[in-house]
Amino acid sequence: MTEQNSKPVLIFDGDCGFCRLWIQRWESGAKGRVEYRTSKEAAQDHPDIPATEFQQAVQWVDGETRSSGAKAIFQMLAVIHPRWAPFWKALVAWGLFMALADFAYGMVAKYRYFFSSLVRIFHGGDLRPATYGISQKLFLRLIAVVYAIALLSFFVQADGLVGEKGITPAVDFFKGAEAQLGGIDLLKIPSIFWWGAGDLALKGWTLAGVGVCVLVFLGVAPLGYAAAGGGVFVHIPGASRITCSRAGESSQVDPWVDDLVAVSADFFVGYRETDQRRLGLG
Repeated sequence: MTEQNSKPVLIFDGDCGFCRLWIQRWESGAKGRVEYRTSKEAAQDHPDIPATEFQQAVQWVDGETRSSGAKAIFQMLAVIHPRWAPFWKALVAWGLFMALADFAYGMVAKYRYFFSSLVRIFHGGDLRPATYGISQKLFLRLIAVVYAIALLSFFVQADGLVGEKGITPAVDFFKGAEAQLGGIDLLKIPSIFWWGAGDLALKGWTLAGVGVCVLVFLGVAPLGYAAAGGGVFVHIPGASRITCSRAGESSQVDPWVDDLVAVSADFFVGYRETDQRRLGLG
């Protein structure tokens, strides 16, 4: 092989619509491990392969090794899916299975136009795996809107709930926790409010979270910013739930917001009633 064709090559009939459908699917998942070429493109590089064989079945060329038909497909799959390579190689080595596979391949090749029509009817004209790109973008933007509404809802209530002069100041809780634990302990209480839970910090983290939500909605580095926004979203209502639960008061955050973060806030903030009793803060 030349340096240009150092990768294994699957050669197919470029005039076969059924072949092109499957080649598109395999190529999308090959990650550059395999080169896919039409018989017209590859004929001059492989003069040892008769033109009739190109028309009858796909050809697999890997170094000095050449195969065709079903065996070529399985050898190609072993390369593009390394994790499943032992499975595909075991099938190739199983004589009875390969006899059945060759028969099935021959039937499909003989009636390729019929099978191509079936594929297009039941699966459409594109067999490439779905990327769910549109759904992902829409989901992230809707989550950003929900987070922003929740954070803004907390912003206008923060002072009265957990502010320095609120019902149960968050700053007092974290100071008490630090005294009981002998310092900041992120394993027992993982929270951003260890580094400030006063009025300014509460408002600052809330506005930072809103800003992150805006960036996510605009599509600026959505995954990274979504994670950051989610962290702020979880910690802020979480702090309100922690401190207000000590006084037996409702957090007053809108019920739908409270329900949305109830489980995640408890998990990420890491504070339970048992923690309160253990720390002597309940």
